[in-house]
Amino acid sequence: MGEKILTPAFNPMPGQPCYCSSGRRFSDCCGSKAADRPPPHGVHLVRGFLDAATCSDWVRILDQQPSHATGIMKDDQVVVSRKRITERVFLGPVEQAVTDLMHRVFTTTIPSAINTELEWFERPQILRYRPGGHYWLHADSERYIKEKRAWQKTLDRDVSLLLYLNDDFQGGELSFFAMNYVYQPRLGDLLFFPSDHRYAHRAHEVTEGRRYVVVSWAAARGEPKVHEAPPDNHIAI
Repeated sequence: MGEKILTPAFNPMPGQPCYCSSGRRFSDCCGSKAADRPPPHGVHLVRGFLDAATCSDWVRILDQQPSHATGIMKDDQVVVSRKRITERVFLGPVEQAVTDLMHRVFTTTIPSAINTELEWFERPQILRYRPGGHYWLHADSERYIKEKRAWQKTLDRDVSLLLYLNDDFQGGELSFFAMNYVYQPRLGDLLFFPSDHRYAHRAHEVTEGRRYVVVSWAAARGEPKVHEAPPDNHIAI
């Protein structure tokens, strides 16, 4: 059951050995504040994964698609909150192509990179951030239990995925707080990383233009599960 899946808070200190086992200090490795640093261990970045022509075609279609406001989970319910201002876009004509691409990513690209077999992934969503849109710091699979000083797994998500469809906007950076890492999205870039609180992240406010990103999450085969069955929106692998 989920209440048994508790993890002590990840709180790396600058002078301590880095969690990636490189032998260097955290502040000189995955916690570096250098502007030209690479992604931290666990964050995989594939530049230009999706070609520019496909990205542009999808964005052109998505600009015409309806959407609805998204929210955050609170007491097992989704509620609209100032902590998350974004829209979920109806995929419409691009749904099959997006789903097929995500199936390929979750069956080949990601398992090869992390040496882990995946069991299912959640049906992909496309989010649109307009000026003022953002998503405050959050973990994709866990919530903090203050009295236990630990994080509790609440969703069967082990891998998080982001695929950026455009970069003609201002703002909209993605930051990983614990690692001091800030990424500026580029058209066609694919990111994936563990869904737990170590990789809590924030989508910064878009100040100009609109930002499109494909999002999905996957469960790893053999990992402890919170729920007895996959979510209704899952796609088996």
